[in-house]
Amino acid sequence: MVTPPTLPPSVPPGTDPTDVEFPVPFPPGVQENTTGLPGAMSTDYGIRRHRVYFSGVHIVPVAGPAGTAAQFINLHAPFGIEAVYWAASSESMTPIVPDPALFADNNHVFLWGEQAADAPMLLPSLAGHSWVIAGVYYYGFTQPVALNDDFPTAVMPFDPLPLEQSTYPKANFNTGILNGGVGTGTNLPTMLQQSKGPGG
Repeated sequence: MVTPPTLPPSVPPGTDPTDVEFPVPFPPGVQENTTGLPGAMSTDYGIRRHRVYFSGVHIVPVAGPAGTAAQFINLHAPFGIEAVYWAASSESMTPIVPDPALFADNNHVFLWGEQAADAPMLLPSLAGHSWVIAGVYYYGFTQPVALNDDFPTAVMPFDPLPLEQSTYPKANFNTGILNGGVGTGTNLPTMLQQSKGPGG
């Protein structure tokens, strides 16, 4: 848990606390701003997961005239890596951010990461500070994950949506999109099948 910054202990003189509106819901594990400070608290998050699959096959150019086919050599077994990019900004309190040990499975091995944070800036209202932080974490896969396998993304701190519902399912990676149209292949998403209507 990230501890929110210290705020003034009382409501400014002449301010009715009941006139102050606070955003709801608040992120889990973060205290609500109950001091009645003027100005609304805002929090912005962005998270992107980027996975890479290396097949182990390398292309080898061949000396010869134009049109000479290249050769392909399998140098090693497939492997994969994944990067998680994230950024968060907030007013009046420090935002909660992803822990690098965020994966509970045994297939992600943390390799390295980076974080960058700006010094807090005083808000124009003089009633708090704005906070900005960002980072990227890199992981190696014990077993490579194919690029047409389920692709989980992330869950925003304010969103109760479970991770399994924040996932691009394997069935949505359609072979027909790149080779001549969606068609009616076995990977056709149910939604598209239904949209074709009776008779296809």
